Amino acid sequence: MDMKTYMQYTGLTEEILHDTYHDQAVSQVKVRLALIKIAELENIAVTDEEVEKKYTEMAESYKVEVEKVKNVFGEKDIKADIAVEKAFELVKESAVAVEKKEETAE
Repeated sequence: MDMKTYMQYTGLTEEILHDTYHDQAVSQVKVRLALIKIAELENIAVTDEEVEKKYTEMAESYKVEVEKVKNVFGEKDIKADIAVEKAFELVKESAVAVEKKEETAE
């Protein structure tokens, strides 16, 4: 189903979709850009084995041959995704929980 048909069935407009998803999309882009920068600064490397494993997982998920996945998703993009995943894990493992201090009214 294309977007125009979807909007007709749901009664949504481009403006409603924009208002609904804009902030979430901006937030997701900012997080991804931050993780890309962390991967760069931390010199996170992606091996050929990790790329092949990702292709295999995607092929199994989509129930298609690995070669078809490789034709659709470039190696550069797969490496970037894996680096972002590794950066996320690094941030998660490095995170330290702190207790939130209550604000005082003055």
